Amino acid sequence: MGRSQQREQTDKTPSPIEYYLEFKGGSGTFVYYDGEKNVLLDSLELILLDKRNGVTGWSEFHGGRIYSNLISSSNKHVLNVKAGNSKGAVATGLWKDIKAEVKDAGGSFTTFLFALARIGEKLVPVRVALTRAALAEWTQFETDCNPYNGVIFVTRSEEKKRGAVKYYVPKFNLATVSKEDDLKARNFHRDELLPYLDQFVPRVVEETKLDEEPAQEEVV
Repeated sequence: MGRSQQREQTDKTPSPIEYYLEFKGGSGTFVYYDGEKNVLLDSLELILLDKRNGVTGWSEFHGGRIYSNLISSSNKHVLNVKAGNSKGAVATGLWKDIKAEVKDAGGSFTTFLFALARIGEKLVPVRVALTRAALAEWTQFETDCNPYNGVIFVTRSEEKKRGAVKYYVPKFNLATVSKEDDLKARNFHRDELLPYLDQFVPRVVEETKLDEEPAQEEVV
């Protein structure tokens, strides 16, 4: 479910996303490339528009990043996971069936938040990638509230420790969104984001009764 109702799919639509962010557990910051340099953010203000799932990571064997198609449900949509410039798949199937293989290759289940983020003084379209402990925090946040019903303020947690590993997680808080910003978000979702996302129709298999991807055991 997204912020606005879906509309009929149009022809090929370029990505409307301006910045691609990811959370770095080692530093507790969000990072994105602005075309010239990496920019670090200690906090973030988001209006959630939509979300998808996929796989991200790094393959030492292929010497390149691990990536996949975008899906809405890990229970019924097939993931096609690839690495580097390889035309062959690392794994193909439902997440529950390929999880071990993908993790062995260096991949992690990832949730992508498509949102409007306040960068400087403007709301700009972004995609935020969450994995592992950061994804676990998001999953709990979704359980506690409806993230579409407001504006999300994201800050860094206090330092955590598991064994010798020190890390941070994002902390999500929901607040009231202004009518003006909410209208901007709904219009952008309907007119620009959905035509882009609707191009990626994943293959469906028989739905199972399993929950979506649980909290990840890795922390950073």
